[in-house]
Amino acid sequence: MKKSIYDRPVKTKREVSKSAFNFLFSEIVQYSQSRSNRDAQILTNQLEELGYPLGLKFLELTCLREKSSTKEHTIINMLRFIRDPFWRTLFNKPAGDIEQSTVDDCMFMIYEDEPSLCNQFSSAPRGQERINCSAFVAGIIEGLLNASGFAARVTAHFSNDSTVFLVKFAPETIKNRNV
Repeated sequence: MKKSIYDRPVKTKREVSKSAFNFLFSEIVQYSQSRSNRDAQILTNQLEELGYPLGLKFLELTCLREKSSTKEHTIINMLRFIRDPFWRTLFNKPAGDIEQSTVDDCMFMIYEDEPSLCNQFSSAPRGQERINCSAFVAGIIEGLLNASGFAARVTAHFSNDSTVFLVKFAPETIKNRNV
C-alpha cells in the first residue's frame, strides 16, 4: 500500500537547493510582472499577497518541528521566534537584529545581515531595478504574525545591500500584548 504524505516524518531534510529556489522565485516574479503592467507598487503588492498564505503554513510547520513550540504571547518573543527558528526554516540561518522604532512604538524592524536571497535571484524589468522582491518574504512574515494573533502590516525596504522588514503592529495589538 502506498504511503500518504501524512505517514512521512515531519522532521525531514530542511534545506532547499538555491538553484531550485532561484528558478521558482524568478518564475513567481516574472508572473507577477506580467500581471502588474510594469507598475512597481502593484508588483510589490502582488508579491506580498503571494507570500501571505505561506506564512500560515510556515507557522504550522515551524511549530511542529520545534521542540519547545509554545505560543508566544508578547511581541518581542514573537519577533524573536521570527528571527531564529522561523528564519532558519526559510533561509537556513537566523535573521539579523530586531529593533523598535524610536518614532513610533508600534513599529519594529527586522534586519537581514546579508543581501536577501529574493533580491539576489530576481531580475527586475529595465527601469525598475530598485524593486524589492523581498516583499514576498514580507508577505510571509505578515501571514505568520496575523495567524498568530498579532495584527500587523509588514513591508520590505532596502538598506544598503540588505533588506529591512518594517513591522507595524496595530495599536490594539500593542495595547493588548505586552511588548
